[in-house]
Amino acid sequence: MPKTLLATFFYPPEKGGLQNHLENLFKRLPSKQVVVLTKKQPGDFDFDRKQAYKIYRTSFDSPLKYLKLSTLSFSREIKKIVQKENIKKLVIGHSLPLGLSAMRLKNSLGLHYDVFVHGKEVFEITTKNRALQTYALESTLKNADHIICTTDIIKQKIAGIFDLDKDKIEIIPPGVDLDKFSPTTKPSKDNLSLLTVARLVRRKGHHLVIEALGPLIRKYPDLSYNIVGDGEEKNNLKNQVKDLKLEKNVIFHGQLSDKEVIKQFATADIFVMPSLDLSGDLEGFGLVFLEAAAAALPVVSTKTGGIPEAVVDSKTGILIDINKNNKTVQELEKALFSLLDNPQKRQQMGQNGLLRAKQSFTWAEQVAKLKSLLS
Repeated sequence: MPKTLLATFFYPPEKGGLQNHLENLFKRLPSKQVVVLTKKQPGDFDFDRKQAYKIYRTSFDSPLKYLKLSTLSFSREIKKIVQKENIKKLVIGHSLPLGLSAMRLKNSLGLHYDVFVHGKEVFEITTKNRALQTYALESTLKNADHIICTTDIIKQKIAGIFDLDKDKIEIIPPGVDLDKFSPTTKPSKDNLSLLTVARLVRRKGHHLVIEALGPLIRKYPDLSYNIVGDGEEKNNLKNQVKDLKLEKNVIFHGQLSDKEVIKQFATADIFVMPSLDLSGDLEGFGLVFLEAAAAALPVVSTKTGGIPEAVVDSKTGILIDINKNNKTVQELEKALFSLLDNPQKRQQMGQNGLLRAKQSFTWAEQVAKLKSLLS
């Protein structure tokens, strides 16, 4: 494997699915062959000194970061590391604006690059008719050696939008650390619990779950809905809970440590996250669905984005159609009742999900794909 530099704005200790995906792939590559360039952030010193590979930090704070002029400063930063570390391969963790720097370095140094595409950036730019960014994105993808995405739906969409050779697009979904989770048999009980672990943004569908709770609680008075995460919708969701008088049943845990999140998975009965497609902003894959599977939890979600590749409908969970006559809440209520009423079904779907995670979504399998690509 050639010595490789990963350049990305998004990396731990910052939290997020993209950050988690990149870290878990690159920390498992040969440490002497990996260098990371990412942004400065609180807690980065303590994080960096624990890693076996080298991490460089910079501000990445250009106010012109999505314009071509900004590529000069980013290119200089990357070029210094390329020369100092004798880098032979560049990987950019997201297409823009670092794709502009990658193309510049390919032209000036002959440095080949691969690029991760996560879906959201493509659909946001193309659906909002941002001509300059669309042109930059298309150029970035066409000049890359390989394009890496998490799902087949993203692969098919970007290949169609930009007329790309599908052979250069590799699917590397997130993996899951099976050693972190302890699947437990969920006994039949009255105090059942639902769990969502996600940023508190409208797309994740927390508001739909809250709206569906009324009939569920009438039958299961002790049912709890545990919400882990923080975000811009927090106040709206809390007001919704107050208006519906659900304060005793809905618990906002905020941002939790990894250890505390794992405890939430261990004590839950159903993982629910009815993600929406909002103007092209859709779920790419969803690592949390794999984490739910690793904890042997059945999943209730939606048929949108890459979710059907993470959750097998009627086998590892239930996927509802968000476009079905505007009856999303009713469909969600029906799906949750079908699992709450049937402990055996919950257990079987949870075990199916765990088996699938073990067979197809270990980090070792995903890292092997990346290593092969880089080599």
